[in-house]
Amino acid sequence: MTVPVSVIVPTRNAADWITSCLTAIEHNHPDEIIVVDGASTDGTREIAITRADRVLDDEGAGVAAARQLAVEAAGCEWVALIDADVVLSPGALQALLAEAHERGLAGLQAGLYSIGRGDYWSEQLARHHNRGQVRDWFGVSATIIRRDVLLTHPFDRSLRSGEDIDLRLRLRAAGVPVAVSRRTRVVHRFDAGYAFCRDQWLADGAGLGRMVRSHGIAAVPNALIPFPAAVLGALDSVTDRLRPLAYFAGFAAGNWLGLLRGLRDTRVAVPTRARLMLSWGVWLAVALLALLGPLLVLAGAAGGMLVARAAYDGAGWTVTVSLAGLVALTVVELAGHAASESGMRIARPAAWLVAVAGLIVATARLAGVIV
Repeated sequence: MTVPVSVIVPTRNAADWITSCLTAIEHNHPDEIIVVDGASTDGTREIAITRADRVLDDEGAGVAAARQLAVEAAGCEWVALIDADVVLSPGALQALLAEAHERGLAGLQAGLYSIGRGDYWSEQLARHHNRGQVRDWFGVSATIIRRDVLLTHPFDRSLRSGEDIDLRLRLRAAGVPVAVSRRTRVVHRFDAGYAFCRDQWLADGAGLGRMVRSHGIAAVPNALIPFPAAVLGALDSVTDRLRPLAYFAGFAAGNWLGLLRGLRDTRVAVPTRARLMLSWGVWLAVALLALLGPLLVLAGAAGGMLVARAAYDGAGWTVTVSLAGLVALTVVELAGHAASESGMRIARPAAWLVAVAGLIVATARLAGVIV
């Protein structure tokens, strides 16, 4: 007996994930599986063709467009939005559907248990997700939702990231009841390496910036969340021999750079009510960087010391230089788009202090000057 759900899996170059993802979905016995591929070049589409009921093509339009394309093609009253990096537990679809009916919900996300691949960056990313507030937010990476809800409140196809936040804000405003499951959890996987971690930070920050463009002042609290989270994470790292400090320095800088990029994404329309706020938001960004400066300096220095001790699989210099470069990029972004050059008198010294502090401490440690 099948579960009356159409499962939707958006993919793009997910060959490493897709087989295990689809196998777990098949073991849940849904009515149909629809894969929407975004011009993959690594064989993802070819794998999906052998496993899915239908494989659609979004022509690289992005994950929001891919999901909506499949929603419109789905044949069931309920759809399950499952990302390729998710592995469903046995019986998860049936359990989510039953819980949604019991609680009178129109949408329900499974609880996510994130795992890395054993390296420093993916393990810190998984640790952050498992301990942070994000685990309690309704999203669309492992979610069942009524199809008619997504037809009435469709994904914004112009969003390359942040589509989950955008949907959550709109559903909340419309009074549509959604939640995170209290009893069903699934595995959410992160890939290895600094580059994956960096891209995650940048995409998350850009999504927050796009939300500010689209929703105005209502989205500002969400946009600011990464920065106090970075402070709390850095403070909490005291209990873990300061090891997470380098991660949270990169997390703050990456989300910052992404936020600035998202604020400037002209593909996302700015409502009239938000235009004044958006102009004011640039000043807020400069002020926040000034407040973050001391934290990032300390985190950069401690992170440099840790990577110099070869704590990250012998990639100390690569990590240190990458963190320094991320901060330097923030300076470039502000230099080109700050509302006033006066903001640079605060932003430039703070950012360069982070880069220089990390490199000096790393050099001193390698030279044996400090232990």
